[in-house]
Amino acid sequence: MAMGRPRLEIGTFGDINTQLLTNGHWKARARFRDRDGVTREVKAVATTEAKAKAKLRGTLKDRRRGPAGTDDELTPESTVADLLTHWIATCRADTALARTNPNPQLAGRDTGRRRRSPTAERQGNWAD
Repeated sequence: MAMGRPRLEIGTFGDINTQLLTNGHWKARARFRDRDGVTREVKAVATTEAKAKAKLRGTLKDRRRGPAGTDDELTPESTVADLLTHWIATCRADTALARTNPNPQLAGRDTGRRRRSPTAERQGNWAD
């Protein structure tokens, strides 16, 4: 039974292929497996073959980091300590937003204030 080629690992790319275009420029392309698990073709064009490959490698490096404004400080090489540091910072930012945001949609969200529960009210105790 014939088997297909193995899937690329997330955040990695396959072989870089080049092609001379009719206008004299070079196109470099490779398949890249994004964070969502989908493999896509990534391309770069430059005046020489070496420049096209270098440009493509730069594009792949940027793509591996993820879009700006997301978790771009986390990479496949990040440690668990890096992940925890990022997660704690995100939680603190979310908590600060919940405490200061007058958005009525956040009314049911726990903002750190003490509340009376119906059970505690009957017993005369405060609940967190």
